[in-house]
This record gives sequence, structure tokens and C-alpha cells, in this order.
Amino acid sequence: METYSSTQIDQMKLDKDLNGLVKVLQQSDEFLKKEAVRAMGQVGTTACIKYLEKALKDEYPSVRAVALQSIGTLGSQDENTIPEDRIKENIVNLLHDKNWTVRYAAVESLSLLYGEESLDDITPFLLDENPHVKEAVFQAMDNFRKEK
Repeated sequence: METYSSTQIDQMKLDKDLNGLVKVLQQSDEFLKKEAVRAMGQVGTTACIKYLEKALKDEYPSVRAVALQSIGTLGSQDENTIPEDRIKENIVNLLHDKNWTVRYAAVESLSLLYGEESLDDITPFLLDENPHVKEAVFQAMDNFRKEK
């Protein structure tokens, strides 16, 4: 299997080379997969969504967290990018991930994509065991209040 460097991934991002980024996602290296997912979020095309959605189920928490961030970023830039129900269900499921960075990213992603509509899903995580996850919920609620 071909190996890649972060420099090659950066070039793929600049070239909007989705096929190359997909090949990187097939690697076993956590760092490279995470960087490919981040690059897909920055490429910003709707074609990236199905690969980002697949990355939500990756074995590595860092890849799942970056996929959530990328989906949140893409969706907040263009609300027509994200297929509503399926993606939302996947993100809500990740609110229960055992890794706090994934839960944190799920709260941020939901609040970016769905605004106040996400409150029912994220409010219970005010009681999360991790202070960063709690803070993400407080921050989202504060942002919603300021938007009114």
C-alpha cells in the first residue's frame, strides 16, 4: 500500500484532489487519516460528505472528532451541504462516545449545524463527566442567546 506524507496531503487539499484524500483514508496511520479528514473539510465540496460520514465510524477517536469538526464547518458554510436526518443521527450517537474529544466535537458540530434545534440533544451533556464537554454546551447556549 502506498504511503503518504502530510506535505502530500496538503498538496491534495490545494489541488482539491478528493480521490487522493480518499486513498489516504484507507491507510492505517491515525495521523494521516486525521489530516486527510481535516483536508476534506477544507476542500469544502458536497462530494466530501459521504467520506466524512464514514470517518465518523473510524476506529481512532481523533479521526472521528476531526470528521465532526469538518462536517460542522461544511454545514455552517452551506446549509444545503449536509443531508439532514442521517448525518444528525450519526452526530447525536457520537454524543455518547467514550472519548471526550469526540463528545466535545459532537456538541460543537450539532450546535453549528442545527442551532437552537440542537438544544434537546446537547443540554443533557451539561452533566458530562468532562469539563470541556460541559463548557462546549454552555458556549453553544450562550451563542444561541446572543443570536436572539
